[in-house]
Amino acid sequence: MDGERGERLDFSSSSCISYDRTSVGRRRSLVPVQGSNYFEKICLSGVEYGRICGNERLWSFERVLDSFLEGFDNKTIRSVETRAECLKFCLMETEFQCRSCEYNIQEKVCTLSPEDRRTKPNNFVTRPGSLIDYLENQCVKMLPDCRYAIQNDVMVVSMDQLEFANVQSDCESLCDKSRIMTCRSYTYDPEQKRCYLSGDDSISLNTTVLPFKQGVITGEKQCTVSQCQIDQGTIIYEKITGRSVRTARRNCTDSMNHRGDLQRSAPGDATRTRVSVQPLQWTTPGIDASSWTETHRDDPQTYSVHPARATSKRSASGVS
Repeated sequence: MDGERGERLDFSSSSCISYDRTSVGRRRSLVPVQGSNYFEKICLSGVEYGRICGNERLWSFERVLDSFLEGFDNKTIRSVETRAECLKFCLMETEFQCRSCEYNIQEKVCTLSPEDRRTKPNNFVTRPGSLIDYLENQCVKMLPDCRYAIQNDVMVVSMDQLEFANVQSDCESLCDKSRIMTCRSYTYDPEQKRCYLSGDDSISLNTTVLPFKQGVITGEKQCTVSQCQIDQGTIIYEKITGRSVRTARRNCTDSMNHRGDLQRSAPGDATRTRVSVQPLQWTTPGIDASSWTETHRDDPQTYSVHPARATSKRSASGVS
């Protein structure tokens, strides 16, 4: 639309409202409205946006008013006249990956950080009246180790992308592979075979309650980073033949490319663990690899691996 400077998507009423002006110089006009997201146009010159973010990306930054990340400022730039300039500094930073930046409106100071409110949640501070805006870079890669926390009978609030999927695992894959945004959660409707992808999660929604809808499944991506990855190291594996860790709880993951599916069975023999991983085969006479069992006194659950199915809750983006 000609003259459009911003728009608000109201997900509760499935409506879109256009605005002919921005919040520049009108910061107090930004008021809380649950169930809505506001998008504002910003002009950046001299930025290779397609190379840095990809031309499909719908929004580059998420802005949180009167908030900041305490204690992780790697670079401070003074005499920055506008918030747009601060965004540009973050996008074009080459000494480290700028995951977030902050703009102090009153002091005209821009600070860049390699952390964000998800990597350092305990250091994220909201202070009304501080006149500091927290700006989170949506063009950086998500953290490498991601899983989905599942909730039943609730919907995502912001439905930023609609896809169709036959099964829930397809919906997770669509979220992992989304290029138009950083997908942080999804809702799968098994009856309508619909997959609603969202760029929001419990961190960005804060106190907003997810709406009820019976029969749907919602997954929220939860990602972590190891100390090795913080130190920019490389994770490797070492093998110890014929050994195991007695007191460690068993868990089957896809981190070593086993084609298996870990499922918790109904309580049965509380001292037995049943594992059958397809790529591993034994040739020792008298041992049937498909029914190998091992006793674990410390593990009160029974697990089974089904190589023919793939319903692991581990995100595709988290596979090393």
